Amino acid sequence: MGRTAKLVLALWIGVLVVGAGWIVWDIVEGRGAPGAASIGGSFALTDQLGKPATEARFLGKPTVYYFGYTYCPDACPTALILVQTALEQLGDKAKNQVNVVFITVDPERDTTQVLKDYLENFGPEFTGLTGSAADIAAAASKFRVFYRKVPAKEGQPYLMDHSSVLYLMDRRGRYVQAFTHNSKAGDIAAALGKQL
Repeated sequence: MGRTAKLVLALWIGVLVVGAGWIVWDIVEGRGAPGAASIGGSFALTDQLGKPATEARFLGKPTVYYFGYTYCPDACPTALILVQTALEQLGDKAKNQVNVVFITVDPERDTTQVLKDYLENFGPEFTGLTGSAADIAAAASKFRVFYRKVPAKEGQPYLMDHSSVLYLMDRRGRYVQAFTHNSKAGDIAAALGKQL
């Protein structure tokens, strides 16, 4: 790859990173205020057991949504461990009273069985959702999630660039607050505790 091509590629990557960062900053800073219709909404996907799942299934309990993928090397497992730790901090108060929904942005590899095996590492509160590329894109757009496939290099598996945001929704499916994989489990536990 020539020097000019490398510079153009670096520029495009920079634009994408800044754009994704702006979306995350906008969400975390609360410009999508609690109850705002701009974050969340209807979707129709399939859970890790092969059963249809829509947003209505998760109403009645506070729900944490996260968009990621099982081959993710760092941000995704970190985010899910944060939620797992927050639930442990809440103890029996949170048992069976919180939904955690992991929606893949990599439906090509994340089959229902792959999701099932992956989420068994985190706990029974965790539900994995997959679907067609179009259905995933539709769900991601409701949550203002950025993602894109990064081509493989020299025999390595491809990766997915994606925003890493945990969305806390209330019992009625309304947006409450957002966290990132760099947040503290105690802060997530406190926010969840207010919804129980």
